[in-house]
Amino acid sequence: MSSRSVMLARIGAEASKADELFGDFSSAHEGYGVLAEEVAELFDAVRLKQSKADRWTMVEAEAIQVAAVALRIAEQAGAMWR
Repeated sequence: MSSRSVMLARIGAEASKADELFGDFSSAHEGYGVLAEEVAELFDAVRLKQSKADRWTMVEAEAIQVAAVALRIAEQAGAMWR
């Protein structure tokens, strides 16, 4: 399995976990708010003054969460908000 396939599987798993925990977004605005929060957390991880390896581990985790939220928004936009 390629590294991209592994990453896409991790993003899908994160999105499924969030779906189970939180259910659908109540609106596009809510989805955007969650996405903005996750992007802010990614930016915080980028700015950390930790060792390079630790910082990249945190950046990876936050980037997966950003992608998972974006995936959930895209899925719900296609299914609900039209």
